[in-house]
Amino acid sequence: MSRSVRWEQPAVKDTERHGTAVCRRIVEAVERFAAIGHGSVERLKGQDGYRLRVGDWRVLFRMDSKTITVVRVLPRGGAYRD
Repeated sequence: MSRSVRWEQPAVKDTERHGTAVCRRIVEAVERFAAIGHGSVERLKGQDGYRLRVGDWRVLFRMDSKTITVVRVLPRGGAYRD
């Protein structure tokens, strides 16, 4: 099931704003999901994409059979607002 991971620029900036430990945790969770499909993932309602829950953070991404494209990394409270 291994997929490659592509990070869009807003997601990179979102991730860099957090401390090293949080950043590492987010990257590891995304890589684990890409490799084995393990993680708290749900399809977003009314939107094209998915979310991966990593503690208090939400990783918003799109996915096809070969690639996961990380769009944003936002705090839980602000992740679903337009």
